[in-house]
Amino acid sequence: MPDADDELAGGAVVLHVVVGLRCVKLDPDCAVVAEAMLPRDSAYNGLIVAADGRLIMKNIERDAGQLTTLTVLDPDRLEQTGPETLVPENSMGSTGTVARVWAED
Repeated sequence: MPDADDELAGGAVVLHVVVGLRCVKLDPDCAVVAEAMLPRDSAYNGLIVAADGRLIMKNIERDAGQLTTLTVLDPDRLEQTGPETLVPENSMGSTGTVARVWAED
C-alpha cells in the first residue's frame, strides 16, 4: 500500500508521489493530475498523509548546518497550507511507515 493514496469524487484512487523536489498527483492511469515544486532546494524523501488528508513532506539535508523541514500540502491542489516547520536536527532517513497524523488548525 502506498504511503499517500487518496480517493477522488466517485471513488477513483489517486496516488501522491515525491520525486526529488516535486510532489506529483497521479490518476488511476498514472496521468499527472497536479504537480508542485517543493520549497527547499534539496530532495524530499518523506511523505505522510494526515488524518485530514493533508500531505506532510520531509526534505533531506546532508549539510550538518542545515535543518530538515516539514512542509504541509493541500492534497488536491498541492499548494503549501502554512509555513515550513524546522526539525531540530537534519535528517537523512525516509519516513517509511504509513501513519495517520491528527492535525489541528
